Amino acid sequence: MSEKLLRWFIFSVVISLLPLAFYYVRAMTDGKAVSLPELLARGELLLIAVALAADAIGDLLASKSAGMLKTIAGGGCVITVGFSSFYFADVSTKTAANVTVVFWMSLVLFAVSMISSACCKWLAEEAK
Repeated sequence: MSEKLLRWFIFSVVISLLPLAFYYVRAMTDGKAVSLPELLARGELLLIAVALAADAIGDLLASKSAGMLKTIAGGGCVITVGFSSFYFADVSTKTAANVTVVFWMSLVLFAVSMISSACCKWLAEEAK
């Protein structure tokens, strides 16, 4: 793993997840049992997925990388940004969204965002 990719993972991915970790710790400190699906039911993980993918798109577009991998990785990020944005807008306005569905959709979109963003970051770095 390149040093730049490792820095991206630590300082973008891990740090972006800290508010969710702090919310969980605070709930546990207050004696509230919070499950992982309940923690992610409001769609915050979708916003993190959007931010990571948008950043990766910017790096990839600024690079001299070309080819099918650029199209696939960049396309994955664009799709993730679009779908996650629309899904967050839907979930955040509902008073009774299905917690299990939001949880799994958030995890899937976050995973796709992580994979495609890491690919974009790697391609952008390799093109230098």
